[in-house]
Amino acid sequence: MAGKGVRAGGTMNVCIAVLLCFALLGALDEGSGGRLGVLLFCWMTWGLFVPEWSVMPPDVVEEVLVIILKITIIVCGSLVAGRLVLAKCSRWLEWAASRLGVNEYAVLGLLTSLVSSVSMLPLYPRMDARGRMINAAFTVSGAFVLGGQMAFAAGVADGRAVAAYFATKLAGGLLALILVFCFAKNTEAVYTTDISVTQGQK
Repeated sequence: MAGKGVRAGGTMNVCIAVLLCFALLGALDEGSGGRLGVLLFCWMTWGLFVPEWSVMPPDVVEEVLVIILKITIIVCGSLVAGRLVLAKCSRWLEWAASRLGVNEYAVLGLLTSLVSSVSMLPLYPRMDARGRMINAAFTVSGAFVLGGQMAFAAGVADGRAVAAYFATKLAGGLLALILVFCFAKNTEAVYTTDISVTQGQK
């Protein structure tokens, strides 16, 4: 009986893999891929409440939910933390902004990117041109250092792997900032000239 159960579970997993392949192929066709994706989502969700229909072991589901919970807590908290920094540390932000040659929103964007680039995006329209370039470059590698990606890494790897992740992410982000400062020294002047030309044309 145990052998039959294992074979049945393997057959079900193969069927799901085939359906996923069809969903990917049908994604090019409007509607069909989406409907199949919704069907598979409903099947997976139904399996959480009806173990007989589950396609994943319960311990795997629990591990995934714990990781998602960690990511959610950190990302949601970053929005509140950014607001508190803007309200309580405005003098420090002004000093850092003057040293970097950007406005306060650009500095706050760098800080919030350490947790989540999603928290930086609402600040992006308020940044100056140089600040936007700095934040865009830093986000490519340096974002999520203290956010959801770190929570995921801590949940599936040991301390040495998390330390390596932390060091490489920060090194990539700092290298991006150095390259921006080296190759975009005149960004602010170009931005101002473009605005004046546009206003003159109007």
